[in-house]
Amino acid sequence: MNHRLMSLLCFSLQSCDVTERAAIRSSSHKALFARNGKLLSNAEADVDVLLFDSPTEAVLGATEVLQTVNSQHQTEARVVVHTTELDLDSSVLGGSAMSVALELLERTPWGDLCVSESSYLSMQRSEVGNKVEETSWQLKTGNRKVIMYRIKARGGSRELTGIQASAELAALRRA
Repeated sequence: MNHRLMSLLCFSLQSCDVTERAAIRSSSHKALFARNGKLLSNAEADVDVLLFDSPTEAVLGATEVLQTVNSQHQTEARVVVHTTELDLDSSVLGGSAMSVALELLERTPWGDLCVSESSYLSMQRSEVGNKVEETSWQLKTGNRKVIMYRIKARGGSRELTGIQASAELAALRRA
């Protein structure tokens, strides 16, 4: 078995016309490919799923996509980054990890980027440099609680919700 820690990035767009959707997806894919993202599929008609080796690159790419979509288009996007161990030999890449990521995407407010606790703890927070707000959700998938962090985008036309996360709180969660 070939297991690796990987980051799934899922993003979707609010309703917009077909031409605008195609243009946004194309420019978003280019930005994410530049950060070494690999397009897995359109898991659903309105959701793009990309795979990253680095949660930091996934979050930086997601921040760029959100800033562009939210400031230059008449629609909004929402993005989730979820880091988990994946079996790269499996014919169904992602499996339950994909289900978790898609459920988290459904709960993410439009215009926001949320990362799972595993992504938050794995990424180079000094490179991302954004403020975060911690929240937790009870998932239907596996009926478990997941800690999520909403990331505040840098320099966007609108400011995303966020407060600086407490290092002590994160340390208590790991203990």
